[in-house]
Amino acid sequence: MRNLQPRGLRLKDVLHYCGMSEPYFNKLIRPHLKEVKFSSQGILFDKEEIDRFLDFYFNENGKVKGDQKWKNPKQNQLKSIQSKVSNGSVESGILTNKSLEDELTKLLE
Repeated sequence: MRNLQPRGLRLKDVLHYCGMSEPYFNKLIRPHLKEVKFSSQGILFDKEEIDRFLDFYFNENGKVKGDQKWKNPKQNQLKSIQSKVSNGSVESGILTNKSLEDELTKLLE
């Protein structure tokens, strides 16, 4: 039998996976994720979506060993992109607006 990793994670598993407390997860990550009601097991979060958010967050806010300072997050640019995407017209995983794609690419550079 194969050792399959679940793609949908329950909250307690997400907290362990991300290595953070529930209040910190609720403040930092949860507002940016879609939640799926999954019968009696509660809410599921998409592991791949969590990975994408953490990759972005670490790249923007991380520090390489030897650097003197932590990077300053580009909060205004990120909030601008989030507000454009959060209007509900963009489906998960599909960026349909070329200008948003360009903004996000510049933000990640």
